[in-house]
Amino acid sequence: KKYITLKTENIKKFLITLGFDFKHSGSTFLVDCILYIIIHKDCSSFENLTKEVYPYVAKKNKTTPQIIKWSIERSINYLYNKEETFDIIEKYLGIKYPEKITPKVLITLIISLFEN
Repeated sequence: KKYITLKTENIKKFLITLGFDFKHSGSTFLVDCILYIIIHKDCSSFENLTKEVYPYVAKKNKTTPQIIKWSIERSINYLYNKEETFDIIEKYLGIKYPEKITPKVLITLIISLFEN
């Protein structure tokens, strides 16, 4: 339990550093997706977020997988509406503007940073 709380806080801090706003539900859903994959990484490859991860997060948050996907994409769009985040995204994730990060790439990159 303490491990999960610590991971959650570290992931949230990192997402805030990138420029994510936790007023948007997609940012919270993103944390849930990342934690789920980290905790269950030995059980599956999680290649298909829509079929393997979003349903779990949707059930946890009493919504649908489509809402989870849409909300995460919306949070990423809000991130890209702030010009000052372009340099931060490039610095931490190596993604140069105008290339836009997808939820799958974002989740994969963050997991690789937080796996240890």
